[in-house]
Amino acid sequence: MDHGAELLRRYEVEDIPGLESRIQEIQDEKKRELNAAEKESLNIQTKLRNEIQRLQNELEARQVESSKTQDELKHAQDQLKTQGKGAAKTQAELEAAQKLLEVRVYTQEQYEQGFKNGFKVARRLAFHDDPAINWDLAEAWSMDP
Repeated sequence: MDHGAELLRRYEVEDIPGLESRIQEIQDEKKRELNAAEKESLNIQTKLRNEIQRLQNELEARQVESSKTQDELKHAQDQLKTQGKGAAKTQAELEAAQKLLEVRVYTQEQYEQGFKNGFKVARRLAFHDDPAINWDLAEAWSMDP
C-alpha cells in the first residue's frame, strides 16, 4: 500500500482514475514530443540530403571544370612542344646557313691541294658509278678551260 500511495503522490493525483488520466496525459505529451522530434529529425534529414546533393553537384561542376582545365593545359603543353621542336629545327637551319656564309681564305697551296683532292674524289665517285668510264674523256672534261 505504501507503494501505491507513493505513486499517487509522485503523479500528484488523489485516486486511481486521476492516476489513469495523468498517465494518459503523460503518454500524450510524450507522443507529441516524439512527433515533434520525428518532424525535426525529418527536417534535418531533408536539409542534409539537400546539402549533400548541392555539394555533389558542386563537386561534379568542379570536376568538369578541372577536366577542361587539364585538357587546355595538355593542349598548351603540346603546342609548346611543337613550337620547341620548330624552334630547334629553325636553330639548326640557322646554324647551317651561318656555316654556309662563313668565308675562308685559302692560300694558293691549300687551294691547289683542295682542287687535287676534289678531283681524286670525283674520279673515285665516277669509277663507282660506271667502272667502264672513258678516262681520257673524263680528264678532258675536268680540265679548266
